[in-house]
Amino acid sequence: MNKTELTIQEIHTVTLNVLQTFHDLCEREGFRYYLAYGTLLGAVRHHGFIPWDDDIDVMMPRDDFEKLLKLEKTQASDQVEKLVSWKSGKSIYPFIKMINTKTVLKEKYLDKEYTTGVWIDIFPIDGMPEDQKIVDKKYKKVIFYKMMLMTAYSEMGKGTTWYAALAKRFLIPICRHLNTKKICNKMNKISKEYPVR
Repeated sequence: MNKTELTIQEIHTVTLNVLQTFHDLCEREGFRYYLAYGTLLGAVRHHGFIPWDDDIDVMMPRDDFEKLLKLEKTQASDQVEKLVSWKSGKSIYPFIKMINTKTVLKEKYLDKEYTTGVWIDIFPIDGMPEDQKIVDKKYKKVIFYKMMLMTAYSEMGKGTTWYAALAKRFLIPICRHLNTKKICNKMNKISKEYPVR
């Protein structure tokens, strides 16, 4: 099988195809979703992608997100664009991705064992408590869990600084022994404690 490196324009085309598949699924199921983060900024400022961006971010209300999560089990095995999540063990992240299974996208500092296809990220929209102290406490917990996850899946001996690369040599083996699926479940449990009002 020949492997060809895609240009950023080709990645954008593949990503838009994934988004179209996701949009069709949402239309069929009656799910709501919204462009988010850099994707929304790119749509407004550039009338498309931010030129160097290589993925699409969308958000959906938590109830639709939970229904979408259940659809992962119903997909055909030969489907090109697929939903993947931590629940099935097909993703390392505490949110849903829809990936193109005919591509491979390597993330910087992530061990090659955890590469996936070109994707869109699908995040839930959750509520927040009014008490800032509770917000701060929850935020610190989620960031701590996120750091454990990212360390567990990092490339050994590589980092943004020599100190980070050295620290990973000690931390990666420890974090890889943790139950990362449980960590993702904890992050989601914290996030959905407060419904949107």
